[in-house]
Amino acid sequence: MRQHRCNAGGRRALAMLTLVVSAVVASGCYTFQPVRQASPGDQIRARLTIEEAIRQSQDRDTPIRVLDGTVRRSESDRIDLEVVTARGQTLQENFQFATSYSIPLTGIEEMSLRKLNPVKTGALLATLAAGLYLILDATVIDGGLFGSARPIDVDPAEPITPFKPVR
Repeated sequence: MRQHRCNAGGRRALAMLTLVVSAVVASGCYTFQPVRQASPGDQIRARLTIEEAIRQSQDRDTPIRVLDGTVRRSESDRIDLEVVTARGQTLQENFQFATSYSIPLTGIEEMSLRKLNPVKTGALLATLAAGLYLILDATVIDGGLFGSARPIDVDPAEPITPFKPVR
């Protein structure tokens, strides 16, 4: 039998780095594209004028200038925007609390439509697949993701298995 030393430390570090990169990329799968008009059902980000932010936030300490939400109704002079303020779940159901804002279009400085970015989404999926492969490779072949990189007895006539027979 010959001894074979796996480069487990490098693969483990690469697997951890892949997980960190995928977490960072996951937050950027959506982009916002400026639009002039929004349709009901669109998810938008609306940047309000200072005056409109003060008017919409009368019961708050500080005005909210940016609202992310779903358009419920769109007219020629105003939009009704539903903004989720809290989410929760019980054993039986998921629920959310939302606040509705009726905003005149003159009170919106900028409106952007939320869209899925296919390039970032593809990069995320590729990174996750590579990370999963590296983790499974390190776990199955090297005896655990955080295990030692000890030499493994390799017999060219027998396949490498992660299990030892119980006698």
